[in-house]
Amino acid sequence: MSAPTRRLTVKDVVDYEWCPAKLWFKYYGPRLSWRPRHYTGEERIDHDETVRIVGEALGRGMEECTIIREPLLHGITLPVTGRPDMIAYCPDTCVAVEVKTRRSPWGLAELQAGLYKTILEEQSECRNRETVALIVEDGTARRVDPDRSTIALKVRRALEVLRTRTPPEPSRPSRACRACQYRRVCPYSQE
Repeated sequence: MSAPTRRLTVKDVVDYEWCPAKLWFKYYGPRLSWRPRHYTGEERIDHDETVRIVGEALGRGMEECTIIREPLLHGITLPVTGRPDMIAYCPDTCVAVEVKTRRSPWGLAELQAGLYKTILEEQSECRNRETVALIVEDGTARRVDPDRSTIALKVRRALEVLRTRTPPEPSRPSRACRACQYRRVCPYSQE
């Protein structure tokens, strides 16, 4: 996989936040002969239940909203592309929904939902509507209200990591290293 020159995925930015070295190895590291199994548990999420939870969080019925599952969004001012679990286009609100089946460490779910909200705000369908990001977890929804400048900074830093020729030092050695698929080849691994 070659490094992106102009556009990242939302997953790239989340990987950078987890550990800058992980993002670097994803693009420049040796090809792993094994691939980690990524089971998120989201395959067993009940779509109708998620819509009901989102409606409760917004305090409205969802009958007049158009629901789209896993649409591909492209940022206009931010060079980021991603697929939220669900978008609800309501008459006065656009909602990006990210479903989590377990807690995400270090605020990574908030970053992911915040990126989707930032991208959604730029879409023509949402320009004159309120834009909301929700994380649905454990049968409840919570709002995420990211700071646009912080989101933009994280995207810029992730792109900078991919312009370097050596892996950057991890931001969280030891705790993050145990869960990283590149721990066997990373010079910074604490395992």
